[in-house]
Amino acid sequence: MIEHLQIKPIVSMILLLDEIAAHQRLESGGEGVGRKIVVQVP
Repeated sequence: MIEHLQIKPIVSMILLLDEIAAHQRLESGGEGVGRKIVVQVP
């Protein structure tokens, strides 16, 4: 039960990082480098 509660903030953090990575991709015009990093987190 406690572990499940700890996973939720991590998931929301991953979603936030993914959103930031998407913005960085638009600014730099690069391919999904940020997304690769986020996918490797879990």
